[in-house]
Amino acid sequence: MTQLKDLRRRWSRDESYKAAYDALDEEFQLARAMEAALSAGEDLAAVPVPLARALAAKNVTIRLSLADLARARTQAARRGLRYQTYVKMLLHEALTADARRLA
Repeated sequence: MTQLKDLRRRWSRDESYKAAYDALDEEFQLARAMEAALSAGEDLAAVPVPLARALAAKNVTIRLSLADLARARTQAARRGLRYQTYVKMLLHEALTADARRLA
């Protein structure tokens, strides 16, 4: 029988799998925080920040040029970030700056 770790190793060589897996990072973090709170005997209200962030967020799909995607991956790696996190950070900073200019 194929072991889960063997499947994960094989799938992790696939770029589309890696991108989809990386996109779930915040959900994995939230699940770990919830598990830690529950195992410590706390209720889920003990992790309000990740829970509030998860409830306030929406997954979206966008098309990026291959050049922009490669640049985002490279710059994110230099900062020790996942590229989705880096793109989200850039979008947030740009929207905030634009809102200030328009105000």
